[in-house]
Amino acid sequence: MIICSCNGLSDRDITAVIDDGASRLTDLYARKNCQVRCGNCLKNVKCLFREELQKRRASMSSAPVELYPLQPHDRAAACIVHQEVS
Repeated sequence: MIICSCNGLSDRDITAVIDDGASRLTDLYARKNCQVRCGNCLKNVKCLFREELQKRRASMSSAPVELYPLQPHDRAAACIVHQEVS
C-alpha cells in the first residue's frame, strides 16, 4: 500500500528499511533517498514506522508489544493503522 505518494513510499518500504536496521524515521528517508515534501503523509509514515519497529523490538526481546507503547499524544491523532471504526 502506498503511504507517501510524493515519494512513492509503501508499507513494504518501511518494513524493508527496518529489516535492514533502521531505527529512526530519518533513516527511512535517507535510505530511500527522499525527504518529506507536502507533509500530508507524515502522520501515517511515522505511525507505521513506529508500529513495525515495535513489532521487531517485541520479537527480539520476547516481550509483549505493550511494553513499548505509543505516547498518549500519538494516539490522539489516529493514523491508518490505528483508526477507530465507528
